[in-house]
Amino acid sequence: MLATTACEKHSASRFRQAYQEYRSRLSPGYHAIRVKVGKDVRKAKLGEVVQAPQGDAYYIFDARMMQAIGDAIEELALARGSGELTACLLHFANFAPKRDRYQQLSQKLEAVHVWGSGHRPRACGKVDFISAHDPALARYWTVSYHSRGCQAVLLCRQLDHVASWPEKKFVGFFSFNPYLVQLMRKRFNLLCSCTRAALAHWEEEFPMPEFSMREVERHVRGLRNKANGRMVPRPRPVKKRKPVKAASLSKRRLSSAR
Repeated sequence: MLATTACEKHSASRFRQAYQEYRSRLSPGYHAIRVKVGKDVRKAKLGEVVQAPQGDAYYIFDARMMQAIGDAIEELALARGSGELTACLLHFANFAPKRDRYQQLSQKLEAVHVWGSGHRPRACGKVDFISAHDPALARYWTVSYHSRGCQAVLLCRQLDHVASWPEKKFVGFFSFNPYLVQLMRKRFNLLCSCTRAALAHWEEEFPMPEFSMREVERHVRGLRNKANGRMVPRPRPVKKRKPVKAASLSKRRLSSAR
């Protein structure tokens, strides 16, 4: 087990303070499901519902939980007032509700980069907008913050394409490990080339468990049924009747005739 650095402890502590506020705004529900991962990420399995996700573990997030974690990282960057923040928001249309927040971030931080697909937003302070031309890259939602003594990253990939924002599901994790944040920061900058080879190398280095929306919805229904005590009963085995011998059958008929 790797030792936790002082930078990691400090980042996690500051993050939890900001996260509690955003977490309290969520209504009760199945916002995060733990993903059980062994040596092979491709053989991952869905687990139990988690109310307070922890760092360095895979989860299925709904859009609200994922956004709450990303907002907490942005709040962490605002509180520090220095460093660099990079975000990938699927589509630039998702930037509109964050415009005021990122205006403040661009005034305090050394650099703010925002990736997305679609039409670029109008100028917003010193925010650097970068178009994600590859549709595969546009499936990622990331928020990465790096400064001296405080680092954090959220990396999520959308499951099947769903148009409605509240219905979207993501698989991913968040971490405060400074070495992981630095590695992801360097690798993400290489994606500026927007080549398929660069993206393939990225996905090979940061693999994600594969689940479909149908699998997740089926698992959630099972968890709800279990929580409500509505377990599906198993069919009862059918008892086989013993065959009646011909001699005993004739005796019964004679006795009934008398």
